[in-house]
Amino acid sequence: MVKRYYLDPIGIIALIALFLSQACMFLKLEPFFTWFYLFAWWFYILFIDSIIYKLNGNSLIRSRGKEILILSSWSVVFWFIFETVNFFLKNWYYINLPANDFLRISGIILAFATVLPGIFETAELIELSSIYKYKSIKNFKFTAYFLWILFFTGVLFALLSITFPKIFFPLIWGSFTLTLEPILYMLGGRSLLKDLENGNPSKILILLTS
Repeated sequence: MVKRYYLDPIGIIALIALFLSQACMFLKLEPFFTWFYLFAWWFYILFIDSIIYKLNGNSLIRSRGKEILILSSWSVVFWFIFETVNFFLKNWYYINLPANDFLRISGIILAFATVLPGIFETAELIELSSIYKYKSIKNFKFTAYFLWILFFTGVLFALLSITFPKIFFPLIWGSFTLTLEPILYMLGGRSLLKDLENGNPSKILILLTS
């Protein structure tokens, strides 16, 4: 049983590569200096996935290859939505990117592809730790009035972040959740709001911790 908690070779290599990429970035060695974000996140994802596989015998990369491809693809789509908004607002920008169009675009896509896998791998590991397993609240029912308040609050957050980006741009990150969650709930899909109604706040706590 103890051996289940040891890292396998892939996890060890990923951890070593993560530290080496950090060192190479500080030394300004290419390609790690330019693409540190890309290397750091993919090595982190491989490392966490290795731990999950050893603990659970099932992981996103090792066992659900199709799922990681879909998740990575949606990650690129979602992040390009934020980039599209930022194209008009100029709230952030990137430096030290390669001049070659193919290398720049390929690197950006691979970097954007890490966002959702990174979140979901971390969330899965936290869930396996069972730190929120026994967290529960009293069952209740959301009213339609409350759901519409959430939805329009999300819309308001989006409008404020676009209209006054210097003050309210951080609200854009929460606007998607506040608008989409009520829609998922009303359509009968898998919803964090439905989990709350059923007295289970663990998924929300896990995602907030991630």
